[in-house]
Amino acid sequence: MSKIDGIKGLTAKEPIGVVASIGRKGPSGAPMETDRFFLVAPTAEKVGQIEVRPPHPAFRAFNDSTDLQARQVLRGQIVHRTAAECFEHHLTAQVLPGYPAHPGRAPHCTGDGTRAQRWVGDLTQQQRGQLVQLQKDRRPLEAAGLPLTMAPVPCPNDLCEYRQGEKKACGAWGRVLFRLRWKEGSPLPGLLCKLATKSWFSVASLLGFFEALEQQAAILGGDLGIYGVPLLITLGRKTMASRGRAFPVMSISVDGDLQAFLVQRAAWHRQALGERVQPLALTDGEQQAAEELAADLDGITPTLPMDQGGRP
Repeated sequence: MSKIDGIKGLTAKEPIGVVASIGRKGPSGAPMETDRFFLVAPTAEKVGQIEVRPPHPAFRAFNDSTDLQARQVLRGQIVHRTAAECFEHHLTAQVLPGYPAHPGRAPHCTGDGTRAQRWVGDLTQQQRGQLVQLQKDRRPLEAAGLPLTMAPVPCPNDLCEYRQGEKKACGAWGRVLFRLRWKEGSPLPGLLCKLATKSWFSVASLLGFFEALEQQAAILGGDLGIYGVPLLITLGRKTMASRGRAFPVMSISVDGDLQAFLVQRAAWHRQALGERVQPLALTDGEQQAAEELAADLDGITPTLPMDQGGRP
C-alpha cells in the first residue's frame, strides 16, 4: 500500500466521522425525542447559550425518517483489536457544587471506584470558594495564586457524598466507537461513529458485551482480537417505579453467530489489517482532551442557559 510523504512522525488516523446521540437538545438544553437515535456532527456549535452538535448532513435521510423502529437500531462493526481502544467507562461528575468551572470544561471528577482525578481536589473548601468568587467576578483564576490542576483523590464509590440523593452529581459514563454498517445498497456512509451514555443500565450492557466478547476472542480471535465483529445496538425504554418515569436504555449484542464469525475470520489475510490506516481510538490524546470530554458529556447532559444557572 502506498503512503503519502509528508511530516515525519505524524501518524495517519481515521477520524471520527459522526456521533450517535440519544435524542437531541431542545432550545433550553434539555433533551428531547429520547426514544430515537440522531446522527450528528462530531464538532459542537454554539447555539444561543448552549453548545449543540448539529445534525450530520450526510445522514439527513436517517435523521428525518419518521420510522421510529428504524431510528431505534444501529448496526455497526468493531474496527479495533481490543476493547480498551473502542470502549471506556468511568464514574464521572461533570459539575461538583462549590467547585470552580474547569477552564476547558472538563469533568470535575473522574474515578473508578477506588481512585479519582478531581479538578482542584487538593485545595481546601475555602480556597475553592476563592476560585468560585473569581469566576463570578469574571477574573482569571490565576489571580488566586493557587495550583490549578487535576489532583488524585480517593474514590469511595457509592459512599461518595456526590452519589447520594435523588439527583446525584456523579454517575456512570461510557463511550464506544464502531463503524456504522447499513443494508446493502443504502446510500448512507459507513463512517467511524462514537456513542456516549450516562445510563447505568446502558454502561452495564456495554461492559458485559465487551467482557464476553474478549473472552471469546481470546479463544478464537488470535492476533486479530475483536476486530471486525458485527454488532447491533438497540434503544429501548426502562421504567423505574420509584421515580414514576421511563428513561432510554441501550442493549448491545453481536449481530450474528460470533463463533462462526471468528472461525471464518481466521482465514482472512492478516497483511490487509496490518497495512490499513488505523482508526482513532478512545485512548488517543485528542479523545481524552478536556474539550472533547466536555462535548461528549454535554451531548447527553441537560444544559441550562447561563441566566438559569448553567455553567460557563
